[in-house]
Amino acid sequence: MAQATEIQWAGTVEEQQIAWTVFELLTARARFYSEDAPIRQRLTNLQEYLTSTSQVALPGDANMARELISSSLATNHHVFGREEADGDITFSTTKAGLPPVDPASKVDKAHTYKSRLFTGSRVPTEEDLQAVRGIGRDIPEIIMVMPEPTNVIFPDVYSDEVEPEIAAEAELFVEEEPEPTQASSVLVGGVEVDLTQDPAAILAQHGPAFQRVLSNFLEEDFRFVRFGNEYYLEDRLERLSKGQLKEIKEYIEERGEPLSDEEILSDGLVNRRLGDADYSLQRFTLNFRLQREKKDFRFVGTAADRLWATSQLPPIGQTVRKATEVAQDYRYLTDPELADQDPTTTLGGAGTLVLRHVLTWYESENGVLPVGPSAQLMMPQPLMEDQTVVVLRLQDPMNYATYLAELRLGLGNRGTYIAGLEEFYQSALVPGATFSLIQGTTSNEFTLEYERQPQTESRLLQYDSRKERWYFGPVVYECPIDPGYLLTEEKVGGLNGKKRVSEADRKRVDRLLQSAFELVGEPGEGGTLTALIDDLLPVLNIERPFSSRYVRSLIQSAQSPQFTLEDEALGLASYAGS
Repeated sequence: MAQATEIQWAGTVEEQQIAWTVFELLTARARFYSEDAPIRQRLTNLQEYLTSTSQVALPGDANMARELISSSLATNHHVFGREEADGDITFSTTKAGLPPVDPASKVDKAHTYKSRLFTGSRVPTEEDLQAVRGIGRDIPEIIMVMPEPTNVIFPDVYSDEVEPEIAAEAELFVEEEPEPTQASSVLVGGVEVDLTQDPAAILAQHGPAFQRVLSNFLEEDFRFVRFGNEYYLEDRLERLSKGQLKEIKEYIEERGEPLSDEEILSDGLVNRRLGDADYSLQRFTLNFRLQREKKDFRFVGTAADRLWATSQLPPIGQTVRKATEVAQDYRYLTDPELADQDPTTTLGGAGTLVLRHVLTWYESENGVLPVGPSAQLMMPQPLMEDQTVVVLRLQDPMNYATYLAELRLGLGNRGTYIAGLEEFYQSALVPGATFSLIQGTTSNEFTLEYERQPQTESRLLQYDSRKERWYFGPVVYECPIDPGYLLTEEKVGGLNGKKRVSEADRKRVDRLLQSAFELVGEPGEGGTLTALIDDLLPVLNIERPFSSRYVRSLIQSAQSPQFTLEDEALGLASYAGS
């Protein structure tokens, strides 16, 4: 169940910002982890990542930066756990915003059979053991000898001669019970909550913890059913007939796009209106019933925007390559040491995140946008545990257009990316253009922006799918450009008239790196070719996506001795051709 985690950060403003950034980074990697599963990362990796991004301000000195990150996380010890091993420090947390707990300590042994059997017991003596084996002790004489009969005279209470003795009246004392005192605090999720505070303040600070406790209780009660983070008594829900489900399915397919639960209700298919007293119950009923029909319906929304698609509805965005191939191409995004994607910045004082990006040929051709660790901080969280797609609503104010796109969540070794941007790319941008993705008012709303420039005409790389050849043609554009990524005839003219690489070569990253050196490399001594990594990246991103760190790792890999990193500071590499 997707839940927002509200945490009270400790320390200075700078330390709070660092701790918040690290927590968001770790939980973004653990999208499909359980609430209490440990999420670990070494301090060295955190320092390297934060130093390479502009999310937080760190001292220029590496030791001072490392000490600041360590102290920021140590100050928030109620969120992060700290471990030392092999000369390095590892920090860990959970999606619940609490340090990981040793699984052995979470086992409740208070009511086990062993504890109940031996609680209050003592070690048996030899005498006890003999009694158990049947070797009895001497039977006490008081039991063996019958007592002699005695004459007992009972007074006749009904006789006139015997008057019943009336006990003297005793003064009756009643002990007053103390008035129950209200507890001033309660332990919730391992955290002591002060109940003397204002209820609104308690919910603001500890609302998620109370929600988890209540959810666990309701999950164990078979009378309740759940959709997302809402619970209802199943007896109160109506049934949807097969005819109603068929009408909803046909209506969504007729519209040709995912529809919200409110649209389905308001269009009369379930005969409910927003003003109805039981509207919330009927909305829950619709979502819960569609959730059970996994063969025909797919949930693709969020907690605030509940969207439904059908299994027959085509996915948003038609990429040149299959969705599985694109996800495999972006698998390097799952490794934080290789994913140096665009950092996010904050817009104004509202805390709105902004992602600046340079469009590559691969992204323009397939209409996709990679979602690296930084970009994941601004992406919506899935509502369902088995959800793999979240539909996004994108605004393009420059062209007065609105687009639907899909956030395709990576699983296993597949990367996360946004699909469905091909229309925006083709109408407004060219490979090498820079643009911004800005958060909207809800989690799945974004704005696409770029600064319109005076018209410019250049001969840029293009592909003739009929002749299966590269060529250069005149293109007029009005978007801002990163000159390093603009594929002009002067930069990559060697591709003119050539075919694309074969599918087998496309899957071999060393062959693509070799072709990039041959295209933009400068001849050196002994037949070697030298080139800057910044010059290799635009060419490599024609056939499949690469990041700067990914290319560096390939050049420095022991499996590719033909490549050498000559100057790490400049990013100068060489290739010893065969």
